[in-house]
Amino acid sequence: MDVLLRISMALVLCLSALGSKVKLPPDMSQAIFCESCSAVMQEIGKLLAKKSSDPRELQVVEAMEDICQAKYFSKYHYSPPTTIKACKFLIEKYEEELEQLLTTKSADYEKEVCYELTKACEGVDRSKKEKEEMDVRFNDQKQEVKTEKSTPQKDDDGIQRMNIDINDPGAAKRLADQIKMQVAQQQAMGGGSDDEDDDDDEDEDEEEDEDEDNSSKTKKKTEL
Repeated sequence: MDVLLRISMALVLCLSALGSKVKLPPDMSQAIFCESCSAVMQEIGKLLAKKSSDPRELQVVEAMEDICQAKYFSKYHYSPPTTIKACKFLIEKYEEELEQLLTTKSADYEKEVCYELTKACEGVDRSKKEKEEMDVRFNDQKQEVKTEKSTPQKDDDGIQRMNIDINDPGAAKRLADQIKMQVAQQQAMGGGSDDEDDDDDEDEDEEEDEDEDNSSKTKKKTEL
């Protein structure tokens, strides 16, 4: 009997542990998810605080449909792409619960959602901001991206090391465009030696023609 009781207690503890596990977006830490959740709920609160003649339920639906956009998250600690990823995860995983919570006016949606509903911020030390790593890929190869200004290095191929502003919504796209441009430039430079030789030959021919013209003019003047 004691054995069965112990087994039952162990199962209850295991199920409780599994149930309390925080659901996280793929490749995102709980600390970053917590801060992103906070940003999303703050912006949703601002949208719902605007005066509107629409029913509360309609305001909530429209806010949830509109919120996951870069324009709302440029001023927060983590980049808009990261916050948008967390935002979409929140809406997808907790859509019904969020609608119910947001339909009722509250002074602290952040606490209700990020601490109580999703437990995203439970146990997180928010005084320490975790470093964000951007996953930028070119030709399926991960590129090293620095988010701080640094001095140019010698022998830098210009592709593996680039400085960008992670709070800029279009940073990732511009980075990819820069990489493509530099690859094209390198390819052009690699096959440009023949063209340069041809240009040199043309310059020499032009100089010879000019010398011949000048000597011809001098000769005519002498004859005259």
